[in-house]
Formats: sequence, structure tokens, C-alpha cells
Amino acid sequence: MGHTDGANGTSAVRTAILCLDNTLASTVFGPLDILSQAGQLWNALCRRNPEPTFDVQLVSLDGAPVRSLNGPPIAVEGALSEGDWQLVLLSAAHISPSAADHSALSAALRQQYQGGAVLASICTGAFALAEAGLLDGREATTHWGFVELFRRRFPQVLLQPEQLVTHSERIFCSGGFHAYQDLCLRLIEHFCDFERAEQTARALVLQGERPSQLPYKRFDLHKQHQDAAIRKVQEHIEAHFAQPLGNAELAALAHLSERQFKRRFQAAVGETAPQYLQRVRVEMAKEGLRSSREPVERIADRVGYSDAAFFRQVFRRHTGLIPLDYRRKMQRSA
Repeated sequence: MGHTDGANGTSAVRTAILCLDNTLASTVFGPLDILSQAGQLWNALCRRNPEPTFDVQLVSLDGAPVRSLNGPPIAVEGALSEGDWQLVLLSAAHISPSAADHSALSAALRQQYQGGAVLASICTGAFALAEAGLLDGREATTHWGFVELFRRRFPQVLLQPEQLVTHSERIFCSGGFHAYQDLCLRLIEHFCDFERAEQTARALVLQGERPSQLPYKRFDLHKQHQDAAIRKVQEHIEAHFAQPLGNAELAALAHLSERQFKRRFQAAVGETAPQYLQRVRVEMAKEGLRSSREPVERIADRVGYSDAAFFRQVFRRHTGLIPLDYRRKMQRSA
């Protein structure tokens, strides 16, 4: 595998995009396009000589083509072990409910890291880094829909699911599928500088780095537990979320003392009843903001907040956005 030099004589970053089995093709070709254009498209638009920042190759673990999740095969240029890589970027991985044997992949990733390469994962590619033991004790992120499974399998990882991109020493992780855009900009900044990352974003008309994936997260009702009394309380909260619901009233509904109720609700759901009520209210407010043009104050009142300023604080804490920004983002993408 040959490597190119930039126009200024400096070597471009030797980069492997590791195509995992049953991957989403966009998490292969999207990063390929962004990293390959860093230092090139902007310069061309400004009539300057190209200065490629990354020399990108598509590889698989064994050098064989990889089938994408939606069917078409992805041709690669060789095996991961055949190159001397400075950056190895993992595409999104197909995740099965039960853990599979990925010992060969884990060994290869550990070897790359021990050899000095920066490792980065897109979306569920973080599972491969965690299986290799490379995320133990580190902050990491993955797609919000796989958070609970990830935590069960890898409790030793400091998962930060609200983050779109995490960085710990020489390991980067990114959240949902299209967070590869945010990840690539962060990698360009890491290997070059902020100016090169900003130029690439402008040339490719990318939004620029977004701070969080909280606006996209689905509310998890946490009803997989076996406590029927607590499940009954959850259903009551969901049906009467606009009313003031205190622990005493909810404990009586569950036929428990208030102390017993607090302990059992926390154990079953993973948070307190007031916290659960707050999240239900925010979820209902999100639905109202997405589907209507009603004033924020009216939506706040309808979900149980007479103080609109306090509602804005609560909403921002759960979504990372104020209500009007959330409405603009979600209605624009609908």
C-alpha cells in the first residue's frame, strides 16, 4: 500500500478505514470522502495548491471484501495488518443481542494501538474497541439506542452516551451513524489544526461539530423490570404527567410506605419517581414542539410547568437545547 505526500512535502496521515462485517456503507464512504478532501477541496476553491492531510485506504481484517448491511459488497485495498497506520478508523458494526467471538479482531486492534496508532470508532464500532479491552476505564460513546446493551457488556467503560464524540489519549469514539462527520472534523483538528478542520467543514458544507446526541435520544420507559407495583406507578405517571405527583401519593398507589416506594422505584427504574416524571414531561413537550407551532409557554403549561423559565431549564438539561432551538432542529430535519 503506497502513501501520498502533501504539496508542502509533509507526509499525509497514513489512515485505514477498517470495514467491519455488515457495516453501514455510509460509515465507510462518508469518512473516506471527508478525510480525503481535508486540505484539498478548500484549497482548490481558493485556487491554492492541494495539501492532502490524510492518505486513506479501505481495509478489512483479512483483506477480503466486506458485505454492507444493506447488501452491496465493499471492496478493500488489503488487510489491516499490511499497513503502517497512524490512524485506524472503525466503521459501524452490526451488533447481535448475544456476544460473538471477535478474538482475532480484538488482537489486531490491540496490536495497532500498541504500535502507536490512534484508534477511532463510529457509532457501534465502539463495541469492537470495548471487546478488545481498549476502553476499560476510559470515557467513550456509542449510538444512544445501544447504550443499555453496551453497559451490560462493558460495565468497566465510562460510557458518556450524551456525547457525540469522546477523546481519551489516542482513542476517539463517536455516537450515531452520521456522527462520523463530527468525528472526522475532530480528527482533522487533532492531526492538523482547528483551521484545517474549519476549512474542511466549510468546503463540504458540514454543520461543524455538534456537542451532543441528547436531542435525538428516545425516552426509555425502563419497564423491563419485574416489579408490578412500580410498573403500575409508571403507567399512572405517564397517564397523569401534567398533575403534581408527589412520592406520598405514588407510594399509596403502590400500597407501599414512602420509604419502601422510593427504594423500590430507584431499584427498578434506575432513577427517582420525580426524575421519571420530569423525563415524561420533557418527552411530551418534545412531541408538542415537533408537531405544532404552539408557543413554548402553552406547551410548558400543558405538560405540567406553569413557570416557563423553569421549564426551559429542565428541557435544556435533558436535551442540550432550549425549546425553540429543538423545534427548529427537529422540524427542519423532518
